[in-house]
Amino acid sequence: MQIRTEGIVIKESNSGENDKYITILTAEHGTVEAYVKGARRKGSRLATSTGLFCYSTFELFKSNTRYYVDQADINQLFYDIRLNLQRLTIASYFCQIIYEIKPDVDNCKEMLRLMLNSMHLLANTKKDSRIIKSVFELRAMAISGLCPDLVACRECSQFDKKMRFYILEGTLLCTDCAEHNQNADEQTGYALITPSVLAAMRHIVYSAPEKVFSFTLDEENLKLLSEVCESYLLCQTDRNYKSLDFLKTMDQ
Repeated sequence: MQIRTEGIVIKESNSGENDKYITILTAEHGTVEAYVKGARRKGSRLATSTGLFCYSTFELFKSNTRYYVDQADINQLFYDIRLNLQRLTIASYFCQIIYEIKPDVDNCKEMLRLMLNSMHLLANTKKDSRIIKSVFELRAMAISGLCPDLVACRECSQFDKKMRFYILEGTLLCTDCAEHNQNADEQTGYALITPSVLAAMRHIVYSAPEKVFSFTLDEENLKLLSEVCESYLLCQTDRNYKSLDFLKTMDQ
């Protein structure tokens, strides 16, 4: 069976002397693992178009349960990401997130759009990388079915009070209700978020894809947003990411 699809390479690993396996986030088929024969041979026509971060149009042949890359034509390389170590590390982190959550066919198109927009901003703009990272983390969770409920306090339904955000449950509890909730004090996995951070989180989750990165925050609120979005993703995926660990060493 032959299929043609667009996708971005999110992982590659060597096989033998000249070949490799790649994982592609595609527009119609979720994540696809494919074998690329001769990709590491000098002069291979598939070397660049099947490289990490490369967004290409792939011709794939499926035999039994394995895909093989017959052809790949480059749409976008995102080469400039490699010129900045911090942004390169963030891009690697995004790839590891996608590989972990493995979007299915119902949401792969939206996830691919988020990935491409994030990579474009990392490669071609001076937008604060913390905003790009926070948007990707929270929006990826929302797309994959782990969307937090950010509409209102889970107890009183008020939406404009100072809130606690509960990381494990992905819910809000206003500070007034928390004071009267006997169980709230026992729940330690929460962040006290400002109205500005809550507004940013709502924007990330509920806005149209083309507007999701269109907001700004001051330094203090941006730091809090970054901490909350990262904590939520780590809690929901229940794993550590080597690229994120390395990114943290760069901030020390």
